[in-house]
Amino acid sequence: KLSLVTRMMFEVEDLAVASPATVSRCGMVFLEQVDIGWRVLVHSWCDRLPARLLEYAPVINELCESTFDCVWELLQRRVKSPVPVNCNWMVSNHLKLLSALFMMEMPLDANVKDLSGKEKDVKVDALFWHALTWSFA
Repeated sequence: KLSLVTRMMFEVEDLAVASPATVSRCGMVFLEQVDIGWRVLVHSWCDRLPARLLEYAPVINELCESTFDCVWELLQRRVKSPVPVNCNWMVSNHLKLLSALFMMEMPLDANVKDLSGKEKDVKVDALFWHALTWSFA
């Protein structure tokens, strides 16, 4: 039996063989950002989109899927960053900037005249690329 002042800590590579009881007794489970990946950030962000933009979640998700890995790989090979960053950090910045651009360009105010469907499609696409340029590049 351990004394009251003794603590035991185990560091494991993963929890693949841990029982649910063991996991539930952990005070905190730490995961590296690289283990989580950027897709979780995008899905979580899309789930919190305002109702007015919810229909664009699949479009935004597809743009992210087709772009982020390629851009990140290009940056890793061709650009030397003065400050080390990881892909999740850049994706997080992109999503924050995209949120701000949506708030500016597509306000949620019901009194503001809404854009037509085609104009909104073009606007969402343009804002995505604008945010990508400023967050990744």
